Amino acid sequence: MTLPPSSLPQLTLITVTYNAASVLDDFWTSLEAQHGVDWSLVIVDNASVDGTLDKLATIERDQRVTVIRCTENTGAAEGNNIGLRHALRNTQDHIVLCNNDILFGPDVLRDLARAKHALPLGALTPLMAFEEDRTAMWFERGEITTRFGVRCLHVAAGNRPALPVYPTDYAPTTFVLFDRAAIEAVGEIDKGYFAYWEDADYMWRLRRAGYGIWVDATTTIVHKVSQSSGGFGSIYSNRQYHKNQLRFARKHFGVGTVALTAASSLVRIAVRALLRLDPPSMTKAKLQGMWDGASAPPLLPSSHVGRC
Repeated sequence: MTLPPSSLPQLTLITVTYNAASVLDDFWTSLEAQHGVDWSLVIVDNASVDGTLDKLATIERDQRVTVIRCTENTGAAEGNNIGLRHALRNTQDHIVLCNNDILFGPDVLRDLARAKHALPLGALTPLMAFEEDRTAMWFERGEITTRFGVRCLHVAAGNRPALPVYPTDYAPTTFVLFDRAAIEAVGEIDKGYFAYWEDADYMWRLRRAGYGIWVDATTTIVHKVSQSSGGFGSIYSNRQYHKNQLRFARKHFGVGTVALTAASSLVRIAVRALLRLDPPSMTKAKLQGMWDGASAPPLLPSSHVGRC
């Protein structure tokens, strides 16, 4: 028996686009095929210039889609906040933060909503496979550790509990389903990160507020890793990563942990430079990112980050 739409779980997906024309078709095809849920989509475009807006003009003909066009690149963090503000005015049950460089089968939203219904309030994420080899997992479980400085890790592939659903310290917002109540309690994403580490910060705050994060190991999506940001090997990505790693350490930990984070990063940067694994431009970008993160103004505690 097919349930009427009003009886189905309600999910609003939020995705932020920036020059995403090359990945949008697969994302939209995946979403159109979903069944067993009452879904809507909020797309926040960060002033794309590559043909993304033409594709969005076609996609928004679907009445379930809202496109918000920004006149400047607000970053991934604030872009998601813009989507959250809209979604919380219109969504009853769940909100999904997701990339658009992903592929997923027609049962994914239904299965995640069902699995989340059986769990306490919080967040749920699927397994995430590499596009090139879909038997290899890009994400199975995450950990935020202070060993050798603050690091946000994807735990080694295959090193996960043999359970259908299990807890994780961290999940990337590549694809995460949140209970509305959890988002309302934790508040907005810290827009000061712009991109990279904003999801680690949000998950850290979510757990400190008493909410759980789980992985549904029965559900898998495919991630076209870092296609939306030029790849993690890009100058931009590495500068942002090193900046926000120190920003995260300064915000949530003491001076000792911040110093250890900076020292371990400098050692890794120096080794890669000496072995000529990074070109001088990359080394410069990483060091500039560290300087940006260390010299930024004092950070507000999480409790002072804006509410949705």
